[in-house]
Amino acid sequence: MVSIVFKNNLSEALVDYKYLLNRKYPYKPSLDLVAQRYGLSKPEKALLYRCVHDEETASSIRKKLVRKDSVKNSLLIIDGFNVIITISSALECYQVFLCDDGVLRDIMKSFKKFRFENKHVKVVEILLKEIKELKPSKVLMFFDKQVSFSGKVSTIIANLASEYGLSSFETMLVSRNDTKVIEYAEKGVVSSSDIVILLKAPRIFDIAHYVIRKYFPKKIVNINKILNRETAMLKK
Repeated sequence: MVSIVFKNNLSEALVDYKYLLNRKYPYKPSLDLVAQRYGLSKPEKALLYRCVHDEETASSIRKKLVRKDSVKNSLLIIDGFNVIITISSALECYQVFLCDDGVLRDIMKSFKKFRFENKHVKVVEILLKEIKELKPSKVLMFFDKQVSFSGKVSTIIANLASEYGLSSFETMLVSRNDTKVIEYAEKGVVSSSDIVILLKAPRIFDIAHYVIRKYFPKKIVNINKILNRETAMLKK
């Protein structure tokens, strides 16, 4: 199990990386420079890459986040594997990170290839239970065809949704997952942590964050809080 400990070098790396992004330096050279400067491990480097953005981008996404009440009677568009993998990370006792844009992300997908197993059925059942309570008018859950066993996963989830009484629930296999989610984004509320999707979506409900905060709150590490604390200390 990968567990990140927030020592001084990592906290300082978060601040430096955000500073460079805010100054419009390209992310890849900036990430490599900061990782080398502070001797970051692969998981720590992945954390910076997934959880730190320039403030203009982070702010624009935060402004689009909506509360659970906005899901009621709305079309809920879910980035299937993205949401399931994030919740699975918390279920499997990995850390998940509340990033500077207000969205929850995991970093395990950077190192560990996801394979849907029996233990993940529990994740789906929790997710479906919460979706039912949110009362969307319809749910569209997208899965990328290129992911192994995506057809099987899609069928399993569709069957479970039926068992949970979610009659207006549809799983869809698509060749370009992000493109298809973006295509539907204008029609409802989007659940994903994919930055490409979030920049295009008009309304975002982070259902993975909602579920994990309710069931596995101790697994959440607040990156934005660390960034704000370190930045405030630098200004003293």
